Amino acid sequence: MSKPAPKRVIAVPSLAEDRKIRRAATADPDARPLTRTQLAEMVPIAAVRGRRDTRSDRQ
Repeated sequence: MSKPAPKRVIAVPSLAEDRKIRRAATADPDARPLTRTQLAEMVPIAAVRGRRDTRSDRQ
């Protein structure tokens, strides 16, 4: 019998750590965080590419 997978622990940064992370991210011109406008304009790739309905292939 297989062993259950260990639970993942998500470490949430403190406010001070978050400020440092954000400061470093905005200082890097090659890796700028997305703006709220850019995030709002994002759509799932399946919506852009379209997904073929595989149920119609089965009979």
